[in-house]
Amino acid sequence: MTQFLQQNQTMKQTHILTHKNQQALKILKMDSRELLELISECVQQNPFLDFHPSAQGDDYLLQNAIQRPSLQEDLYMQLHTLREPYDEAICAYLIESLDEHGFLSGSVSTYCEDLQIDEETLLSQLRILQSFEPCGIAARSIREALILQCRKTRNTMGEQILSEYAQELAEGDLAAIAGGMQLSVREVKEVIASLRTCNPDPCAAYAKEHVETILPEVEICVQDQQLQIVPMRYGATLVQEQYVQAIEQNEQLKAYFREANLLFETLNRRNATLLLIMNELVSIQKHHFLFGDELQSCTLQQLADQLGLHVSTVSRALQHKYYLFHGECYPIRSLLCTATAQGDSSDAVQRAITEILRHEDPSHPFSDQQLVIKLRTMDISVSRRTVTKYRKLLHIPSSTHRKHT
Repeated sequence: MTQFLQQNQTMKQTHILTHKNQQALKILKMDSRELLELISECVQQNPFLDFHPSAQGDDYLLQNAIQRPSLQEDLYMQLHTLREPYDEAICAYLIESLDEHGFLSGSVSTYCEDLQIDEETLLSQLRILQSFEPCGIAARSIREALILQCRKTRNTMGEQILSEYAQELAEGDLAAIAGGMQLSVREVKEVIASLRTCNPDPCAAYAKEHVETILPEVEICVQDQQLQIVPMRYGATLVQEQYVQAIEQNEQLKAYFREANLLFETLNRRNATLLLIMNELVSIQKHHFLFGDELQSCTLQQLADQLGLHVSTVSRALQHKYYLFHGECYPIRSLLCTATAQGDSSDAVQRAITEILRHEDPSHPFSDQQLVIKLRTMDISVSRRTVTKYRKLLHIPSSTHRKHT
């Protein structure tokens, strides 16, 4: 009897922890608008909760109704902040070829024929596009979208099942999958369960074409050459204390009280996690905010490692979230920047460009694209646009104007 009670208690505790973790993950992914909707719903259902909108929130809502960027606009923004080389014409063609769900429905051979390029060149640019958010973009099938998501989260077994055992998975032949992967059927079931966290329609959020308000999570302010991160306050969630005395006599009120406290705890954890990440990001990119410098190299994985957090936690925390700077809203993810091959600073790249041009043939000066190739031999990977920008900063004329016969 004692053993049964202990087992039953453990099962209940596990259920509570699972519910708690699920709610934490759900709330971590929410942006401010979704969070306000959740709080409003909870307030209507839970007598312990009350919500008071702030003046700051009301003012912001009235003044900042804007159109969310379309999927294509979002992809172009990510493309133009890349620091690795890419072919703009090919990438633009692929972006414009996406259907309303963000998939590429045409064949590779058709795209190659249209662009007059070989398959290897096309696929190299497609891989760049598939590295963008939302994860699963530019897939050629739902299966490939799921594979891309598994690859990003390093779910190697999930990726293997989708890649090598798609037919067996569709038929529910778990024994065949287990035999091929040298796993138990139970382990295969666990991997398949992990696949359910993937999104077969990763671009669904972009299908809603309507004007709405983007609510930033924080405002980044500059004061006396110092940066301040100010959390946006859209209102305060409060506990209705008049009901607390009655909870001992009412099981339903006890449940409401537990849910209210769980919501408070989860909201605080979400906000603390986001603020921790923003502090680190702003510290890394401080010269960008203070002086308008280029973004420093900082990938999602590097940020996660620096903070001691799992990369999926950081990814969820930044998903669809914005910051306010000088009255403009920007995606927080735009502060992440793909590293060059050596994490080179702009100064290092400019020095390398100067050194290359010092030894060029005046009768055959290097074009900006040739400079990109030359820099790559020095293990420095930057785009042609970046080379052009640095060349102009160095007051170096274009190759046409440098040519001496």
